[in-house]
Amino acid sequence: MKKGLPVVMDSKTEVFLTQYINSQHDLRKYVNVVSGDLHNEAMTRGKLFKYWKVGSFFGSSDYCMYNFGDTAPHVNYHIVEGDVLLNGTIELKK
Repeated sequence: MKKGLPVVMDSKTEVFLTQYINSQHDLRKYVNVVSGDLHNEAMTRGKLFKYWKVGSFFGSSDYCMYNFGDTAPHVNYHIVEGDVLLNGTIELKK
């Protein structure tokens, strides 16, 4: 996306997402905003949600290496079991 969500959440993005979450009356208590296919990853927390930009399963292409550097293929995951949320990353060695 040319002008997608930023890698690290800023105050403008938090306000935008908070307003959206508040307008949705059927959302559960815990909200995770996950956006991806980046070549870096970042996780931040807002007042109402967790914000996670996830990495690329395919690693770097020539174009991506020019913009982001040579990143290893990796996948991020959530495992939800009851009230427990496990976050993790599996990264392939080059």
